[in-house]
Amino acid sequence: MRRVVLGVGAIVALAGIGGLSACGVGTDCDFGLCAGPPADGDGDGGAGGGRDGDVPDVAKPADCDEKADPTSEAAKGCVVDSFALFVDGDTGNDTNDGSKAKPFKRIATALEKVGSTGKRRIYVCGSATYPEHLKLTTAANLHGGFACSTWNVDSAAKPKVAPTDPGYALHIDNVSAAVTFSDLELMAADAGSLKDGTSSIAVFATKANVTFLRAALRAQNGAEGAPGAPGGPGVVTSAGGLDGNPANGAMGGAAKTCTCSSSTATTKGGAGGSDSGGGNGEPNYGGAAPKNGAAGLPGGGTCSGNGPGKDGADATAVDDAAPAMTVGVLGPEGWLPSKGADATENGKPGQGGGGGGARDSTIGGSGGGCGGCGGFAGKGSGGGGASIALLANETSVTLAASILEAKSAGAGGKGGAGGKGAAGGGAGITGLCSGGSGGRGADGGAGAGGAGGVAAGILYKGTEPTLDTNTTIAGGKEGAAGKGGKSPDNDGPIGVAGKTLDATKL
Repeated sequence: MRRVVLGVGAIVALAGIGGLSACGVGTDCDFGLCAGPPADGDGDGGAGGGRDGDVPDVAKPADCDEKADPTSEAAKGCVVDSFALFVDGDTGNDTNDGSKAKPFKRIATALEKVGSTGKRRIYVCGSATYPEHLKLTTAANLHGGFACSTWNVDSAAKPKVAPTDPGYALHIDNVSAAVTFSDLELMAADAGSLKDGTSSIAVFATKANVTFLRAALRAQNGAEGAPGAPGGPGVVTSAGGLDGNPANGAMGGAAKTCTCSSSTATTKGGAGGSDSGGGNGEPNYGGAAPKNGAAGLPGGGTCSGNGPGKDGADATAVDDAAPAMTVGVLGPEGWLPSKGADATENGKPGQGGGGGGARDSTIGGSGGGCGGCGGFAGKGSGGGGASIALLANETSVTLAASILEAKSAGAGGKGGAGGKGAAGGGAGITGLCSGGSGGRGADGGAGAGGAGGVAAGILYKGTEPTLDTNTTIAGGKEGAAGKGGKSPDNDGPIGVAGKTLDATKL
């Protein structure tokens, strides 16, 4: 897609600072911005009841040029109580009426009053820091760059919206009328010390039409993905443990069936022979001698040769979780880093040992031991948190004379290893014709590692944002791939870093 580069003056003229709506059917559009009201007549995306078209609900003063730079002489007539709300983070009070003389203290309070007052321009004076999460669901335009008390233009004044806990500094949700943010700094909290995959995203806009003028959008570090829980060992849930049953005189040891907490399959030690050969161990994994769980033959007075039962085969390995193929998905709910998949298979139990053959008519063979229980499957880990200055989903964005900064994304979490399979039970030994030992249970499947985090000045889906030549972007550093529970076989993908990234191509 061709990126259109405009000067600040051209962008201000096209965007109509707070005065143009999103494109509707039959409108005359240029650069993704349009004149005229939204096609549905009420495109504020809020609770309804108020017009969210090309101008605020209150009457515009005659000397107020909404389309001009908010700090220009042409827009000076807009900075009046009848048309705007005012915020002073140092001396304001949220019980005030939001006038110049009695400004609010919090920006969020002014936003809450937009619908009831019909005033869609908010002026924030000075350079105070606001530890707030701002959310727009109806059109409102936010402007810094003014001195407190006098409300005259002050180019050094730049209010800072900087919440101290995770979450967006600014979230614009389904606001179709054009909105503008000027002379502000928007900074997300740093999540780098966390281990839960939290992202640091300064601004998220979805289905909106936004202009940033002389704004700074700054993300901090994303968090490492949450680790996947390892699988635990399976345990015997049947009575008597895994060891085989001994013979009782001429009576061979009884077959023993064992159940495990990690499997619906059972494992069985073969019965000892009573004046005959023993029974085979189960399940049959097709192992070759001497570990195939085969029954011992009658001893004929001695247990040499093929009289003892054979040891059971170890259980066959199960599949580990496959690694993720993408680093994440962008949608209306925001950016979702790719989680490592959980393993779906617990380890199978080992094959039971074969029962021993009878030594003769007076001494039976011992029963074989049950196979060991398999381990439980490991869980996949979380994806690394992103570091993104501007996240835009199906949104028209114009940036003029602005700064966007990302830092380091979080590494993907470590996938959980599969639980270890246990050794099989021993034979029940009486006399010389012993049964075989059970085979080892298989390890549980290993969980996959999460994707490394994304670091970007802009991550978008839909229309690529328009930047002027005075806008700068720092793309940050991608997060490392999460190690799989069976690394390197199922490590997650490494993250991606860049100044401007298309989410559909990651």
